[in-house]
Amino acid sequence: MELLRCRIEEIADWHPHLFLEPHIVACGAILEAYSKSPAKFDVDCEKVQDQEAKFQMLVSWTPETADKGRRFRATVQPHVLVEMASVALAMVLVHEVLALGPLDVTVLGEKADYRSLQSEYVVEVSGTENLAELSRRHKDKVKQALANPFDWGAHVVVCGFSKSGHRIRLSQHEIGE
Repeated sequence: MELLRCRIEEIADWHPHLFLEPHIVACGAILEAYSKSPAKFDVDCEKVQDQEAKFQMLVSWTPETADKGRRFRATVQPHVLVEMASVALAMVLVHEVLALGPLDVTVLGEKADYRSLQSEYVVEVSGTENLAELSRRHKDKVKQALANPFDWGAHVVVCGFSKSGHRIRLSQHEIGE
């Protein structure tokens, strides 16, 4: 099984046109609640071109990010932190696995969170702290993302955070599936 390693703070360099510091801090806040750095994710891939069906990802964060994360956790509702942390992890996968290039945020109602500026794909991201919800949420997000108004394919990233282990479902879908 392949192992992908990254420091969550790297996403700011990989996506310099996006302001990802709050997402980085949210990721540190969520991960710090479950484990010490680095956190291990089991990543299940579905139909992702040139990618193994399963791999592991180790995500580390700095003590500074952990400190900011504790303050952020005291400031922001947990479901918002989970979604923001999931976006941070999705940005790792967009850069390291999907190679979608720069992303543009979509407008509310466009059925996805981001669209690639180099290929005809949207990216939809979600997260949960209930692993039992992971499959249902992934299915719902695939349906949503494929209804995008661009008529583009979709990549869906759903992150699950848990003391029993973190999981990510990453999938690629074409219009007409």
